Amino acid sequence: MLSATRHSGVPRQGTSAGAGGFALITALVLMGFVLLLCVTLAAFSRVEMAALTPRKSALAARENARLALMQALAELQRNAGPDRRVTARADILGDDQVAGGNAYWTGVWDASQPGQAPHWLVSGSTSNPSASPADAVIMVPADTAAGVPAVEVEKIYFERGDGTRNAFAWWVGDEGVKASLSAGRERPDNLDAEETLALAAQTPTGLDLRRLLVADAELDEQLLAGLRRLPGRGALELLQDGLGQAVSPEQARAGFHDYTPCAYGVLENAVSGGLRANLSDDAFRDGFVNDALQAFLTPVTQGEVPADLSETHLENGKPVHALRPVPTEVVLYMRVFHARSDAEVKVRYHVEVEFWNPYSVPVTFPVDDSDPTWKNRALVVYFDNMPTVKVRDVSGTGDPVEDDLNDLLPRAGEPDTAYLCSWLELARSDTEGESPPVLQPGEVYRVLSPATVQQPEGLKRTLRFKNRKLSADGTATWAVGKHTRPEDKAEIRVELDQPKGGVTIGFTAFPGPKQDYRALPPFFKITHLDYDDLDGKHKFYQGDVPFSLDVGGDYTVDQYTIAYHFKLTDDEEDLTELLGSLDPRNPVLDYDGTFTDRDGVERRVKNFVELENVYRKKLNKDLDAFDEDELFHDPVVNAHRDEDGGGLRQVVMFDVPRSEPVSVGTLRFAQIPGVPVLGIGEPAGGTYNGVFDYYFMSPLAQPGSSRRLLNPWLEPVDRHDWRGELETVGRPRADDASRLCLAGAFNLNSTSTEAWQAVLGASRLSIPVDGEGGLGGEAAGVNEALPVFYRLPFYAASVSEPAAGSEEASDPELACSLAGRTLDAGISESQLDYLSQGIVARIKARGPFLSMKDFINSGIVQEAIEEVGVMRGEELKPINDGVPELSNLYLRQGDIISGLAPFAAVRSDTFIIRACGEASDLTGGEPARAWCEAVVRRLPEQMDGSDAMSATVAGGLGRRFELVSFRWLTPSELGVTSPAPSL
Repeated sequence: MLSATRHSGVPRQGTSAGAGGFALITALVLMGFVLLLCVTLAAFSRVEMAALTPRKSALAARENARLALMQALAELQRNAGPDRRVTARADILGDDQVAGGNAYWTGVWDASQPGQAPHWLVSGSTSNPSASPADAVIMVPADTAAGVPAVEVEKIYFERGDGTRNAFAWWVGDEGVKASLSAGRERPDNLDAEETLALAAQTPTGLDLRRLLVADAELDEQLLAGLRRLPGRGALELLQDGLGQAVSPEQARAGFHDYTPCAYGVLENAVSGGLRANLSDDAFRDGFVNDALQAFLTPVTQGEVPADLSETHLENGKPVHALRPVPTEVVLYMRVFHARSDAEVKVRYHVEVEFWNPYSVPVTFPVDDSDPTWKNRALVVYFDNMPTVKVRDVSGTGDPVEDDLNDLLPRAGEPDTAYLCSWLELARSDTEGESPPVLQPGEVYRVLSPATVQQPEGLKRTLRFKNRKLSADGTATWAVGKHTRPEDKAEIRVELDQPKGGVTIGFTAFPGPKQDYRALPPFFKITHLDYDDLDGKHKFYQGDVPFSLDVGGDYTVDQYTIAYHFKLTDDEEDLTELLGSLDPRNPVLDYDGTFTDRDGVERRVKNFVELENVYRKKLNKDLDAFDEDELFHDPVVNAHRDEDGGGLRQVVMFDVPRSEPVSVGTLRFAQIPGVPVLGIGEPAGGTYNGVFDYYFMSPLAQPGSSRRLLNPWLEPVDRHDWRGELETVGRPRADDASRLCLAGAFNLNSTSTEAWQAVLGASRLSIPVDGEGGLGGEAAGVNEALPVFYRLPFYAASVSEPAAGSEEASDPELACSLAGRTLDAGISESQLDYLSQGIVARIKARGPFLSMKDFINSGIVQEAIEEVGVMRGEELKPINDGVPELSNLYLRQGDIISGLAPFAAVRSDTFIIRACGEASDLTGGEPARAWCEAVVRRLPEQMDGSDAMSATVAGGLGRRFELVSFRWLTPSELGVTSPAPSL
């Protein structure tokens, strides 16, 4: 049955439907909100991922760059770590053998396998400098203004574990072929003026920067101080002189391949491996370095050197050291005559000798004080193997009488002087006559003995006439009897027959009177002088030149009838032959001998000697001797002056250290039998040019100096350890190369013309002394000073005017008395430019050179010198135009090599590594790139712990490289754009 409800309005069924709809709407709204939130979160995630991916790629790119750097360093260690490796830029193969910027690739040659191809220190599977690398990346940007192409290398691709494609690339640049900016500019502060100048004349005071500096820059103390402290390439543009100018950014960029802050080098022996020996250790000896060579290298500190008048024996390749005078001209004047006073046939004679001190130091001589009349007796000259004398009366019937000039009647009380000999006096330089006789540097001194003031009649010997016979009536012949003279008009014939073997002229120190000088060891001997036979006719007691004289004591030197003349050829025409061939220091001059000249040609000694013997029929015919036009000439006999009381004629040929030498080039002045004169540093040195590979020089300044190393191109590898060892040892040691390194090392295989210009022009940088101008003249800006090259650096430091240009150099006397040569104002820069270009062209044609010896023996520097103004630059004056060849002012290869020796090598040990890393993401977008740069240098320390002085073992890693600096490069430094964000 139906019943009614209490509630009115909507029934219960209707109320349930409305509530469900609302819930549905709410749910839909919430779901939309959640969806929106998810979408928003997804969007945020995508944005975040988009932001993180490039940073991750950039980090990966840097990791890849570091990986490339490590691979580059490993390749460098493996290929350039061992000894006997040579490095050079690829353009050494020739400009037509390289493509674009590949010219700046670094190659490593194994000197132990000369025919082997080089290893190129760049990334890529097929490194070939003649072809442009595929898929390349820039390592050094191009400099369009300077015409320098970009350096590019091939990328190496690989995939990471996440599937991303990555790449890296690397390039190793050779810093040793560049000019070092900061090196060589520090010197000890306690040197005196002469030591300072000698150091500056031996080796440059840093390299020449005129190409790098702005036009008006001055190399003043502010700029020099900045160069000494130069921390790296990036600071180059910050350098300033006192006026706030120095290097422009454009010049800094253009000089990337030509200049470096400092290239360090190991003192390696390029010939045999191992390290060079320090010749400054005076205790060091080996198969070449002996006592004599060390004596030569010991500085002359007392100002004068006693002449070594002992006998010296020569052996090829064994240095000798004996400073002695060289007789350049000798004349024996004599007359054979009859003395009416005692009816004896006598010989009266004088000897005239010209001595030359060829050294750059004064040479002193001992004297005999036993006789105040002859208090300056220092030397003795004697004649041996002289001719037989025959004298006969042509108009008579008697047999001729004959005697031997080697066995005459001696002077009374001197039985051991039965031959022709004489002491030689050397005048003392002081008026009081207290100091010993001195020959000044290069002095030519002429002595006539006996002096005409003291003994005008000369010396006397009497003929023995061992074969004389009595006449038929038993009386003595005219030769020994006063009452059997020929008629006054009788003709007397005198013949001198020269025996085989030739005449010998010997020189010894004067040991005192009454001795047999021929029995003493000579300090100089001239042998096998092949004189002609002589004969002369006289009226017995009539005519201008009678045979019989009233009193023998009336004879004077101008009345000589017989003369024997010896002379070294020394006129201007023959000067080149003499200076370039014969070594005048050799203690035996064999007229019949041969020798090898600087060009390797066998020469005969007689071609450099003039011999003359005469029999004068008339006394007004003078002998052609002691010509004033000759180079070796002293115008005033027995005096250290000229006719006007002025200076001496000086011909300085051999420099002698007056302060510590720092260049192995000093050895060119050492006397080494078998080596042509001044041959070291020239092709003539041959095998002996290996001294530049085997040795270096590192003397020490006095304790308390600001710098103990006198050689400005050396630095200790570890300063702390070095100081400790100095305190312990306190002297140079042969093995110092294990503790030192070259600072400013220059690789002679450099193909950078600008670097060579900086090296060759460095000689213009003189050091002021006490505020005054240095060797180059008055203080001047770097662009005003003239380059100067010193043949004789120690001598240069001791004289007021050491150098001259080609105008003055045309005078042979001046050219042989000065120490060095300046290039000519106005054209010196052009001459240096052509010289540098000529050297580089030859390096590209013949390089790389595997040792210093090979480089020097090639003669390319000398060829380049001679080419300037002849083959290149026809409008340009040749460097040696008008200069007597081989004189001190004639620029030679050896002059340049000697200055470079303290910092030269044929390999590099400092390198710049640039590495690039590239990383992509899975999106396929633009990859991120990163570049880094490191500078590394090789140390003396061996990787396997072996003795540093010994050669590295074959197949090993050699000597350790260390990191000098590291930095990340910005894309702008590479001239590229990169999507990688900053990190």
